[in-house]
Amino acid sequence: MMNVLIRIGISVMLLAAFGCQADNDSTKSNTSFSPEYSSVMIDTVMQLKIYSEFIKPQFDSSGKFLLLTKDGYEGLYLYNLQDKKLKQITDGMGAGFHNCIAGENIYFVYNDYISGMGRFYDLIRYDIVTGDSEKIYSSKRKIYSLMNHHSGYVSFFTRDSMYVIDLESKELIDNKLADVTRYLISENMLVKHSRGNQERIKVADDKNIISINYYCSDTLLVEIAGDGLFKYSLSSGSKSLVGNYKNAVYTRATDCYAYIVPEDDGYRVMKSELYITNPEKQINIKISSDSNALEENPCWSMNGKMLAYNTFDGQIMLAHLSYR
Repeated sequence: MMNVLIRIGISVMLLAAFGCQADNDSTKSNTSFSPEYSSVMIDTVMQLKIYSEFIKPQFDSSGKFLLLTKDGYEGLYLYNLQDKKLKQITDGMGAGFHNCIAGENIYFVYNDYISGMGRFYDLIRYDIVTGDSEKIYSSKRKIYSLMNHHSGYVSFFTRDSMYVIDLESKELIDNKLADVTRYLISENMLVKHSRGNQERIKVADDKNIISINYYCSDTLLVEIAGDGLFKYSLSSGSKSLVGNYKNAVYTRATDCYAYIVPEDDGYRVMKSELYITNPEKQINIKISSDSNALEENPCWSMNGKMLAYNTFDGQIMLAHLSYR
């Protein structure tokens, strides 16, 4: 596995360069809320018995599958949590970073080099049920930042242009006709893409934005370098601090965040511990009992009751949670 400081540096670089955000925008139809519970219990934490090294687990919407990739985001693999079987989808370079899950389909980008013609980027759709795959778009420009929209679309970018796939017809459509809005990162600003138009929104004064995520219809979660995680109101332009959380991921189902607390000696990461929190309920608990844990890439299931992540040595971990 790569040196741990290099690993974290690459993760931050990719987030900043590509404006990585949530795999879907299912939170957009709701406003702020607080589910009824007062405590979070960690029922079990287990290592999945997969006899290879993997990173960056992602749940499908049913919670039955985990999408995995290897170090360097090489290839895509589908792990069935019910029958414990692992299936390779592709060995393509970069497929583990540029992808999204939409219902029973996985969309990913495959990089291909053709002698005399150069490099091509193919957008592939893979059917989880049948195992069939097909190329639906190809470009000499890099394809990135795929996102599933619960309004029935998948969107992606090449350079500064947004493209939209209609999930019903499975065809590309004019993005001016689709009710799709995306936000990408440009240093300390967000670039809003909607119906063929672009708008630049200044969020931070002199520090770069690390990542963005949806919170609710009017609010984004924005991590600003050195300052922490903020709720940013799109209507008023104001922001409020959630906490000093790094690489945080949010689940709408239980209004909780999972975040990483790293410690380093100036040369390498000594510890990288995973926590879950609900600041409004004053809940903050550590997932692992290991005092020297090296954990990263947390991902919530849709119902907020499972949390998957990987260790630095490529083990996939699964935590089951209950709310009381």
